[in-house]
Amino acid sequence: MKCNYCGYEMSGFSKFCSNCGMPILEDQEEESENDEDLLESINYILFGLIIVIIMLSAVISYFIIYN
Repeated sequence: MKCNYCGYEMSGFSKFCSNCGMPILEDQEEESENDEDLLESINYILFGLIIVIIMLSAVISYFIIYN
């Protein structure tokens, strides 16, 4: 687990950061996992949109060329 304040890597059972002394939030680890899940979802959505745009441009190009 990393400290929200200084980024120091520490054990998961610490109540305070051993580097800067700031208190560690209980939800800190859950928040980072949720952020990673959100980024992964956004990446899948963007990939899908790119594929759709490529397919649409291919279909439009086909109709422009052959009509």
